[in-house]
Amino acid sequence: MNRHARPCAGIHVFELKACHGRDKPGHDSVRVIEKWVDRTEYGMSNSVHKGGCACGKVSVEARGEPYRVGVCHCLTCRKLHGMPFSFYAVFPPEAVTITGEVATFASSEHGRRYFCPACGSQIYSHYSRADEIYVYPGSFDDPGLWQPTYELWTIRREPWLPEFPSVVSRYEKDRPKWSRTEPE
Repeated sequence: MNRHARPCAGIHVFELKACHGRDKPGHDSVRVIEKWVDRTEYGMSNSVHKGGCACGKVSVEARGEPYRVGVCHCLTCRKLHGMPFSFYAVFPPEAVTITGEVATFASSEHGRRYFCPACGSQIYSHYSRADEIYVYPGSFDDPGLWQPTYELWTIRREPWLPEFPSVVSRYEKDRPKWSRTEPE
C-alpha cells in the first residue's frame, strides 16, 4: 500500500510483535503488523524521525513527538550504556517502527532492553507498561531532536555533570507516581 495515497489526517502505525527466541535463544525477531489510523488518535504530528544501530542492521523510526524525555542515572542504565546516564524518549508503540533482528536482555522483572546482536547498539526498551516504548535519541540521525525534562536516580548522578537546563523535575530514585508526561 502506498503511504502517500492516503489523506493527511491518517498515518500508518505498526504493532511490534516479538517472536521470542524462535530462531535463536535470547534473540527476538520483530514481526511488524501494519494498520491505518487517524493520526489525531495518538496526538502525532507529521514529523518522522529516523535512525538505527551502528552497523545499520537495525533501523528505528519514530513518528510525532514523545510523551516525555528523560535521563536516568541508575546503575543498570549506566552499565548497559557504558555512560554515566541513559537518555531516552518515550513514545506510544504505535508511533515506532523497528526493522531488523534484535536481541533481548531482561534488565529487571519488567524491563526488557533490545539491542542489535551484530554491533550491540541499544535500540529500545519496554518496562511494565505495554503502551510505552523507550527509544534512545543517540541512535537517531539527529540526536538533538529532544531535550530531557526530568532526571531519575539523581542520588547516583556524577557530581561533575553540569545541570541540564531543560530539566524541570529531579528524582532521587524513580518517579513517585506514574504519569504519561513529565512534567505533568
